[in-house]
Amino acid sequence: MTDPNATCTLATTLPDRAPGQSSTSQAGDARRLAYLAGLTPEAMLHELLAVMHGDGGHYCAAHGLAKAVADAESKWHALASASTPLEPVVGDVLPPVNSRVWAHYARPNEWREQTVVGYYVWPDLSGSSRVHRVFLRLRDDEGWPSARMLLDVQRVPGNKEEPHA
Repeated sequence: MTDPNATCTLATTLPDRAPGQSSTSQAGDARRLAYLAGLTPEAMLHELLAVMHGDGGHYCAAHGLAKAVADAESKWHALASASTPLEPVVGDVLPPVNSRVWAHYARPNEWREQTVVGYYVWPDLSGSSRVHRVFLRLRDDEGWPSARMLLDVQRVPGNKEEPHA
């Protein structure tokens, strides 16, 4: 059994993945699973705590294993209770977070299917306080982030249907 007052070692990350970047590809998941399978249970715990605290293991090393686990549990409960989605508003043109969309790229008729991970809004270029530019934060299947204006994004009407031009 692991000593709850034990100090933590710093977690490691796979060389082909930045810290904090989750892999959504099957190849990335397989590499991550193979990497984790080679660790001891204690090292796996340290990896999980590093993810939960988002710091590569520094929180655990500074505060000890017991506090890192207790605080990670509190974080998880706060996230789980705060992530209850709101009911959709009829007529809303923003695709919900975690929905799949087609994003338009620079080439004519080049659309890529991506996942919505968030939004941000900038003021109008002409300075009008009544008009804003809406952007969607997106992530592709390999985990790469991007952003597109709302007018350059369409909801995926089915699994792999082409978007309407």
